[in-house]
Amino acid sequence: MFIEIVDYKEIKINGNDIILSHYPIPCFNRHYYGAYHFYGHVHNSFEWNMMQRVKYEMVALYDKPCNMFNVGCMIPYMNYTPRTFEEIIHSEDKENV
Repeated sequence: MFIEIVDYKEIKINGNDIILSHYPIPCFNRHYYGAYHFYGHVHNSFEWNMMQRVKYEMVALYDKPCNMFNVGCMIPYMNYTPRTFEEIIHSEDKENV
C-alpha cells in the first residue's frame, strides 16, 4: 500500500523545502535558506537533547536558521497523531505552555 519507501526524501509543501529522514541531520540541504528538516529516531532521549542544543547554537551563535523538528510519535506535540506541516512548525510554541 506504500508508493515508495526511502531513507531520505526532499519534498516541497506550499513552496517550503522539506528534508525527511529517519535520522537527524544538523547540516541538511538548504538549512541556511530556511528549509525544514523532519526527523525521528532519537525519540525523547539525550540524543534529542543534543539536537535541540545544535539547533539552539545554530541560531544563537551563528545567526542561521535551523528548522529541525523531531516528529517521533511519542513527542508531546505529536501525541501519537499525524500532524500537518503547519502544526509541526508551530509545535515549539506549544512546548513551553
